Amino acid sequence: MPPSTPAISATPTSPSAGQQISFGATSTDPQSGTLSFAWDFGDGGTGAGSNVMHAYAAQGKYSVKVTATDPAGLSSTATTDVSVTAQPPGVGEIEVFGNGVLLGQSVKLSGFAVDPNNLALTFSWDFGDSSTGSGASVHHEYQSVGTYVITLTATNSGGGSASKQASMTVKAPVTPPARQDNVLSAYCNGPFCGATDAGTYAGTGVGIWRYNNTTSSDATINIAINGVQAGQTAIVTFSNGQSSAAGSVPAPGALLDILATPSMTAGSARQALGNRNHTLMLGRNRNIADTFVRNFAAREERVLHAIGARSHAQIIASAAPAIGTTRTWNDGGNSVPTSVQASCPLSTGRNAVFWVDQTLVDQNTLPAASLATLVSVYCGSGDAYARLVSLLGDAWGAAAAASTTLIQDAPGALQDINIVIPKKLSLSASGYFSSANNFTLAANPSSNQALVVFLNGEQLVLPQEAPTYASVLIHESTHLINFYQRAIARGTGHDVWLEETSAMMSEDIITPAAVPGFDETLQRQEGLLASGGNLGYIGWTAPSGGSYNQGGTFGAFLNRRYGLNIYRQLITECIDGMGANSSYQCMDKLISQNGGLGFADEFARMGASTFGGMPGGNLPLGFGLPGIVAEGYFLAPYGASQMRNPALATPPLPLANGYLATSQTYQIDSIATGKTLYQRNGVVIPAYTTMILVIQ
Repeated sequence: MPPSTPAISATPTSPSAGQQISFGATSTDPQSGTLSFAWDFGDGGTGAGSNVMHAYAAQGKYSVKVTATDPAGLSSTATTDVSVTAQPPGVGEIEVFGNGVLLGQSVKLSGFAVDPNNLALTFSWDFGDSSTGSGASVHHEYQSVGTYVITLTATNSGGGSASKQASMTVKAPVTPPARQDNVLSAYCNGPFCGATDAGTYAGTGVGIWRYNNTTSSDATINIAINGVQAGQTAIVTFSNGQSSAAGSVPAPGALLDILATPSMTAGSARQALGNRNHTLMLGRNRNIADTFVRNFAAREERVLHAIGARSHAQIIASAAPAIGTTRTWNDGGNSVPTSVQASCPLSTGRNAVFWVDQTLVDQNTLPAASLATLVSVYCGSGDAYARLVSLLGDAWGAAAAASTTLIQDAPGALQDINIVIPKKLSLSASGYFSSANNFTLAANPSSNQALVVFLNGEQLVLPQEAPTYASVLIHESTHLINFYQRAIARGTGHDVWLEETSAMMSEDIITPAAVPGFDETLQRQEGLLASGGNLGYIGWTAPSGGSYNQGGTFGAFLNRRYGLNIYRQLITECIDGMGANSSYQCMDKLISQNGGLGFADEFARMGASTFGGMPGGNLPLGFGLPGIVAEGYFLAPYGASQMRNPALATPPLPLANGYLATSQTYQIDSIATGKTLYQRNGVVIPAYTTMILVIQ
């Protein structure tokens, strides 16, 4: 008689790919002979013995067969099925941008995982407060104070999953300390603040001290902070937040022999939007607006009488042209033959029309995916233009009817928003808006008589540049809207520095929502940190890369301090006359009426936050760039501490031309081993200048 049918066991019962499985087989021989066992695991693998180990390389259902054979050669066979799930992914890290936030701030979380089977992964989050989220990168705003355990679970398409946890502490903000002028004092308190008093660091947190010189003479002070530790950085930042140059330059004084100052090598600033030519274009836009505003009141009565006599042929308005429609555009004196390659309706009743240089069309060098990205961002899923209009207003409207020199909308046939992509721009810039195009040919013979912005096709042909130029499109469309909403509808305008800041505030607010995965503000702050300071913000120097980084960072700082209020009020409440100083007064007033202490104070806070290398979380109230949710927009946190490596820190640029209006400089020190006192003597703070010390 053959052996009895084998009984098969398998442990674990629900194995995953790559996991060792322990198989066992039992059988009896009627003749009491010794049995041998042969295995077929169903994946080409075999084994011998009553107890064996085997691992499956891939998920699936396998039929396992074992045969028991006695000494006489008689045998019995049994089979069983084993279901193998996919090998679980390996969850790398949960990146938390600061493991502590203040109530009202939002935390940004990013997850990373690798699947050994190269299967698709999904990410789910448990924020520890009975709410959940999904996606590799998420943000969350907690509604009450406490410490929460965040769990990230990565699941592959085969059902394998793995989890990792991190903690998040949410604390209640407290009222900031009262501002004290002409004395060194702690300038933070409460959660995450490391300044105990005017001369003591608490041992943890970000320590912030301030001396604001409100006098007309230099102030010379000594700094002595106890309680510091080896490896910490002490960064003395100086900020001239006034609209005029200081009468002298700041000096960090003498560092007592208790520290090691790091060697410093210059970093490289990122390429920023535009250069000298772009700045000149902005100046021309400002001059056109200024001329229009100054002449507006004088001609108003004459214009109103002339409107009734204007023929329909004078009105520039049309439905969206068909794909393939051709037109030659004037790009700064260059004639650019183009054809329509895409169009899409906008929620305002206008159309967006994308005109591509005919050379790019004929050579098929503009990637279809890049154009599709622009369309999707502007009027598709990103809906960037509708977002701009909801916050700032439309790019044209009835206010233009008070002029015979401006192009006009027609009832039921609003003008298109035209996006023109020459092969090479006449300006060395990423893109531009020229207000000259908003005038009739009679008023400006070079006008395109259209609402139009230009993008640089020379760079847009590179597929990786599509997200960048989608953000540029948002930036230039802000200029387009600003010209109408300020110069035409309200008879005012901004100086270049504030006009550009407004456009970059749009990028900070709208780009992350409309262009997923692209982060212009991060590049701005990185560029400012690498600049070495000494940038006269309201002077808006050319080439203007550094100015863009400074203005973009300041705008992002204000967005996180005041939500979208100041951003909108730059249109609705600023009647500033388009001068550098008058625009300064406008911003100073807006900050004050929103509860701040004015331009100079906010500018100093921004400089200390960036050059002082503050983190993206664990921030004292009023400093850094924390994450917030403002009217449905998530404004991400940014941590300059991640960019500020003391050993590779950018040295401050020398103040060879004096201490410019609205400029900053700094000194970086590193606390040496065994030292607990940070001391600098003879620190010179010029008149009307703020010094902020950051230790962390």
